[in-house]
Amino acid sequence: MADREEKLATDAHEAWRRIYLTSTDQAINFAIAAMRAPALAAAGGIAGALGFFASNAGQWSSSELDHFQSTLVWLFLSLLLTVAAPSLAYLSQYCFAVSNGNHVFDFQHPYVHPKPSANRYLVVGKALHGMAILCVFVSLVFLILGAVSFMRIV
Repeated sequence: MADREEKLATDAHEAWRRIYLTSTDQAINFAIAAMRAPALAAAGGIAGALGFFASNAGQWSSSELDHFQSTLVWLFLSLLLTVAAPSLAYLSQYCFAVSNGNHVFDFQHPYVHPKPSANRYLVVGKALHGMAILCVFVSLVFLILGAVSFMRIV
């Protein structure tokens, strides 16, 4: 009976490690892909807007210059948030990793249980994760606002 209990515990420990590694890898890959697009679009929008300004600068009214300035502000804020989002995502993944590392493996049921510090890291990780997601969505909103502001000039 003790051998069976030890085998169950060892299997539970290995399953916990596999789940942790798989979920961490997936989250990192999805986060990188999701944050590249707005950053590239905002940077390209800033470069395009500056090129457009350089070729038409002498022909603009003051309201068109105001729209141009707001275009640059929205696109810059979008770019800034897409730079902040990976940092927050990294910190959230770090907290999740530390949380998963703060578990006790036991040979009696339950075979894996968290230490009190694991729950604290999990809460901080979830908060940082939410902030990273919020940064990406707000970045997209700022990108759209920059595009709308630019369309008022054209």
